[in-house]
Amino acid sequence: MTRSIMVKGSGALTLECFLAGQKAVIQDYILASLYRSYPSFGWYRLTPHIPECSAIHQTRWAAEVTEVAKTLRDLDLKSQMAAAAALTNSRKE
Repeated sequence: MTRSIMVKGSGALTLECFLAGQKAVIQDYILASLYRSYPSFGWYRLTPHIPECSAIHQTRWAAEVTEVAKTLRDLDLKSQMAAAAALTNSRKE
């Protein structure tokens, strides 16, 4: 379950980054910059699918990361990242 902090959190960050990039009309610059920093990650292959994947799975992802945040609090750990991922995944953009 705690793996979701990384997986769903990274997905939420990527989604938010690219939604902002689209609104600011700089998504190509962002993608090129990420590719230069992390060329083996597959940004050009991955990013076109993020909005579609998020739209399909966001309700389940938000619920899952909400449970992760509860688990972290039960372990007396802070849960800001999991809570933020849940909030981002629950948005209907």
